[in-house]
Amino acid sequence: MKSLILSLAILLGSAQAETIRIVVPFAPGGAADQAARVLERTLTTHTQNTYVVEYRAGAGGAIGANYVAKSRGSDTVLLIHSLAVVVNSLQPDAGYSLTEFEPVATLGTVQLALITNAKSTVNTMSKLLATREPVFFGSSGNGAATHIAGELFGINTGVNMTHVPYKGEAAALTDILSNNINLLFTGVGVARDQPVVVLAVTGNRRNPLFPDTPTLQESGIRGFTTSPNWLVLLANTTADQRTLAVIRTALGRALAEDPDLFGRIGIDTDRKQLYNTQQFMNSERQRVQTILSKIQKSN
Repeated sequence: MKSLILSLAILLGSAQAETIRIVVPFAPGGAADQAARVLERTLTTHTQNTYVVEYRAGAGGAIGANYVAKSRGSDTVLLIHSLAVVVNSLQPDAGYSLTEFEPVATLGTVQLALITNAKSTVNTMSKLLATREPVFFGSSGNGAATHIAGELFGINTGVNMTHVPYKGEAAALTDILSNNINLLFTGVGVARDQPVVVLAVTGNRRNPLFPDTPTLQESGIRGFTTSPNWLVLLANTTADQRTLAVIRTALGRALAEDPDLFGRIGIDTDRKQLYNTQQFMNSERQRVQTILSKIQKSN
């Protein structure tokens, strides 16, 4: 009997351990990529599973989202996504709906930095607001939070903003560094590591990574008191619920031990809202519809 119990225990223990992919739907280098790396290390430490970061970039994050939404079978596939997962879901050619994901956790809001090149003609906020020339701003793709933020900036300031979409944030950063485009909204954690001029940050408070940089609100620009971007952790709907429960518990424990786990890369996690992902995304869907309506009216 003891040997049977021992065998069952070993079998159950081995069944709980699996290799889990964490899909990043954007090219390496952005906030989602940074969060995936933190999550990979954290979950490896706090669970028995093996985690592998996998990039499936393209179409503003829609390719990776579609891949996870259509993943079937017992394998658990995780997805780190941003505001773009909601924006894309509202498009007629999205190929997926938000109901095709299992919410796992809300990683937090991502405060954005508005950056430019020191050699740019709009390298100060006063120059930017005064210019009458077209201002070219990059994004990680159509429908991405960085795209939405740039459009909102133009609406709320009257600056003639011209969108230049890229296949990932890294490519947009390259053109900022080469002074080929004028502006880019990017996560503060990304901006910290780049030799760029940070004009302002989004949100209602200054960021600890840039304590001397004003918020857009302080600069007299409306519409940016809340963060334009956030990150959530989703899974395929056929994922093993026991595995997801282990992941949620491990993430909660890790944040209790280290509340600044994601804060060091510019993601503000609200532990009280950690598992309120479904309600959060539903409310964001309504907010995004209002924003898109404003953008359509202005174009």
